[in-house]
Amino acid sequence: MTQLWLWIAFIGMVFGCIYFGLKATAMRRKEGMEFPLESFFITLWAATLYLTMILGETVSQVNGQTVYWGRYVDWVVTTPLLLLELGVIAGLRPKLIVGVMGADIFMILTGLVATLEASPFSAN
Repeated sequence: MTQLWLWIAFIGMVFGCIYFGLKATAMRRKEGMEFPLESFFITLWAATLYLTMILGETVSQVNGQTVYWGRYVDWVVTTPLLLLELGVIAGLRPKLIVGVMGADIFMILTGLVATLEASPFSAN
């Protein structure tokens, strides 16, 4: 079942990539074209990482459970970029945007550490 969801995510990201690529191309050299261009690269990166999970390249067995660590590689790149886009659109101060991006990366990395740790409640 996990493979099915990975394929759905991959296909969705490919469609998003095509959409944003076409939009960025249509807006070439116009004001605001950086947003669809950035979205193109975000979805391209995400599609690539989902494909690596489908192929088993970013999947490992840790403490008896399957860890799709490619998700964390994806998230640590894409979610700060999404927050950057939102912050710029909202007109936030650059220092605030950077702070939110840093907190996001910290949250993702602590989630990865938690995922890699053995459960304290494992049955012996």
